[in-house]
Amino acid sequence: MKFLAVMMIVTLYRNWLGNNPVRDSLPFDGYADWCRGLSLQAHIRYLIAVGLPTVGVFWLASQLQNGWILNIIWLVLALAVLIYAVEMRDNEVVFDQHEDWLDSLLDGGKVSSSTSSIVSAIDGSSGDDESDDDGRRAAQSNEVEDQSVMGAMVRQRAFQQSMIYDVFQSLHPVIFWFLVLGPAGTLLYILTTMYEEGVDEDDVEAPLVRQVVFWMELPAARLTTLLFAFVGHFGDAMSRWLEGALDFARDNDEFLADVADAAVPTLTPDSVESVVRIHKDRNPELRVLMERSLYGWVGLAAIVAIAGW
Repeated sequence: MKFLAVMMIVTLYRNWLGNNPVRDSLPFDGYADWCRGLSLQAHIRYLIAVGLPTVGVFWLASQLQNGWILNIIWLVLALAVLIYAVEMRDNEVVFDQHEDWLDSLLDGGKVSSSTSSIVSAIDGSSGDDESDDDGRRAAQSNEVEDQSVMGAMVRQRAFQQSMIYDVFQSLHPVIFWFLVLGPAGTLLYILTTMYEEGVDEDDVEAPLVRQVVFWMELPAARLTTLLFAFVGHFGDAMSRWLEGALDFARDNDEFLADVADAAVPTLTPDSVESVVRIHKDRNPELRVLMERSLYGWVGLAAIVAIAGW
């Protein structure tokens, strides 16, 4: 039943566009705000908000284990919880917007015109030192170009890290905790992340909830990046995975982006034009990497089913 549920939710995730109908009909924010307003200790408020629904689903799922009719009801419950937990994302729009930004780097000769204007403003000398001026202008032009390349690479790196982590959060930990604890595990994870979104940075319960999210995502991140190695460039990705798998001080989004970088190797750009050319080809490969990793989770679900867990 777990394998069937994972197969169905991955298919739905890849083909569904629009809002999440189950989450829209069962909003959690109002209940979480009420819990946060209670005059209780932070961990007690969190346990009431997240723990009570999780325990309720765990008890209900445990009662639906014997008999094929009860198993079908369990499957319906599991699918309802999985759909509630999945964040429906239109990844095509995200990639199209970033590709538009890459194209904008070259539109209208912005790079070359900005470089020449900056250089000409730096030094306007003439006369006997003309050859020296030419050398300085060439050096200054190279420096400005290097800064432009660095800025474009920083923006690209930020996009990759944010995109990979957002896609990861939308489904991968959901499947992991479903395979480990069933519908209750999925609900525990997603309600914790939703509870975290409503907690201010300076709230006393913020560190607690962030730590819970971090540790719940950590094993799923390790498995996901391991799948990156199997469906991407294995040698480099596996080496990067072995280097950082036990480094629990690193944020999960950094680790995911680091291994994904190794799984989809790239050339080193030497100009803004090469940044655009390289990453317009590479970003679709990163997208394919994330999609292929989903099939790896389906394979893990099959192993769980064969093992009878």
